[in-house]
Amino acid sequence: MVARFAKLEGRDTSDFTDLSGHWAEGEVAALAEKGWVGGYADGTFQPNQPITRAEVTKIVNRMLDRTPDKAALDALSGDLITFSDVSKTHWAYYEILEAANG
Repeated sequence: MVARFAKLEGRDTSDFTDLSGHWAEGEVAALAEKGWVGGYADGTFQPNQPITRAEVTKIVNRMLDRTPDKAALDALSGDLITFSDVSKTHWAYYEILEAANG
């Protein structure tokens, strides 16, 4: 959806080990080239797994050129919208704060 929304042209191949021949391979490769998506540490993208809200948040932040400033977010922590189910140790904690706060 993101690739189509951004009108990105699909690529022929992907660097992800589990995308060869997948119907979305070209679009995912285009998004990866743009820096909007990344895979997992093992080189996979896991295209058939459900996407989490944290992953969506990171993608949207990248699309909007929003990079979390951890120090600034920590300094403002008492004034920010936070979520009780996202602890500071969650990998996307700062991505979520960045997205939820103007």
